[in-house]
Amino acid sequence: MVAVLLATLLGVEARATGELTLDQALAMARKANRTLVAERAHLAQAQTHIDLAWAVLFPTVAAQGRYTRNNIEFKFPLGNDGAAAAGGPTRFLTIQPKNQLDGVINFTAPLVAPSAYAALGAVKTSIGAAQAEYETSQANVLFSVAQAFYAAAISDEVLAARLSSIEVAAATLRNAEFGFFGVAV
Repeated sequence: MVAVLLATLLGVEARATGELTLDQALAMARKANRTLVAERAHLAQAQTHIDLAWAVLFPTVAAQGRYTRNNIEFKFPLGNDGAAAAGGPTRFLTIQPKNQLDGVINFTAPLVAPSAYAALGAVKTSIGAAQAEYETSQANVLFSVAQAFYAAAISDEVLAARLSSIEVAAATLRNAEFGFFGVAV
């Protein structure tokens, strides 16, 4: 009876394995209680926010590269500086090359970010609050399980005492009938 009552309370399937100890019932509650599962998930969610709060305070580096293949190359001839008249090559200013490589590197480092430190403190406080909520929920659930366990155990003992009382009353009745009639009935 204790196993069935506690399994119903915990929301798990009742197993016909015999007696259920208090430690087993508490372990089942820690593992399978939906409230505790939700509180553990809420705590894990709060703990992931700490990484986001720290990310604002760390420097960042971003790099970007690009290759462009242009269909035509555009060059602008520079003025005659006397090199072409002397038989030298003409100089050109390239405006758009046929093959073009571009690159950008960006570095950002926060020097002063007071709001980020306040946000970090708020996240740490919310983690503490989530931890306290989890511990409170766990204490409430385990207390309820222990109460139900002891109530079921007492009910089993009361049932055993009443069955014993019925057996004693039946034996007393048989003894009284034997004494009254003088024969065994």
